[in-house]
Amino acid sequence: MKRLAILFLLLVLTSAGYAQQKSFETLWKQVELLELQGKQKSALEVVNGIAEKAIAEKREVQRIKTLLFQSKFALTLEEDAQLKIVSEFKELATSSATPTRNVVENMLARIYWDYFQNKRFYIYQRTKTDSKVDPDDFRTWDTETLLAEIRTHYLNSLQNGLILQLTPISDYKEIINFKENSQRFRPTLFDFLSHNALAFFKTTESDITQPSYQFQITDGTYFTEAPQFALQKITHKDSIAQQLNALKIYQSLIKFHNNDTDPMARAYIDVERLMFLHDNARFPEAQKVYENALEKGVQATQGEAASFYAFELANLYSRQGSEYVIEQN
Repeated sequence: MKRLAILFLLLVLTSAGYAQQKSFETLWKQVELLELQGKQKSALEVVNGIAEKAIAEKREVQRIKTLLFQSKFALTLEEDAQLKIVSEFKELATSSATPTRNVVENMLARIYWDYFQNKRFYIYQRTKTDSKVDPDDFRTWDTETLLAEIRTHYLNSLQNGLILQLTPISDYKEIINFKENSQRFRPTLFDFLSHNALAFFKTTESDITQPSYQFQITDGTYFTEAPQFALQKITHKDSIAQQLNALKIYQSLIKFHNNDTDPMARAYIDVERLMFLHDNARFPEAQKVYENALEKGVQATQGEAASFYAFELANLYSRQGSEYVIEQN
């Protein structure tokens, strides 16, 4: 009898969990329908209700999803919506633990970065100040302050990397649109957040401060094969340099995937790393060093993964051929 009671309890708990999940699905379908009908205000009201439910049930991914939709609708319906949205993201980041905190930090950085890109013309004209004009209003910050904040939030989002590496990206399927086979190349939350951060750190526009000791790629040091690159010591006096931080993120990704049974993720990241180095190198032999690195990648990589190196090598040969024809003419 006791066994039956336990079994019944398990069935009840399972059914309750399923019902809760269906409840969220039903509510989101309602939001989708209202949005399609152009009833954004009504859709926002439903999203606010979902947010309350997510908080009550401690469903963190659902809470993040509501923040995304609240920001989406509020921007068209409310004055000063941007400040309210950022405030709510900050509050959730502060009150959450890894990995939720990391996801929110990453999103907060993206909000600031999108704002900067959309308003760069006006932001560049602001005079640098010793402190933030209004610490709570990012719309008043000068270029250097805003970019420093973006950098900080992206780097914060990659802290506690081991937990992120152990968190499957599928845990966040509610808020991430997956492309076909994308999980093979970016299987964990660590991969996803790192690549989001790279999208910022790989840009040259965001390198506003250029000290005399500015970090630059002036030799082939970082073009070494992936296993050696994973062990390199990457330090420089210009510690906030975009390219330096990008290289550190590439290194952490390669180190993480170095011993994968499936080599696809590491090969994909490694080729991306080599392309980044080639595009930003500042020494005459860079193209030859890049070519040699790709050739070594083909030789050292087994099976399908080698095609990533081979493809970029073919592209390089094609460009070299075009340049030769132009010179001959």
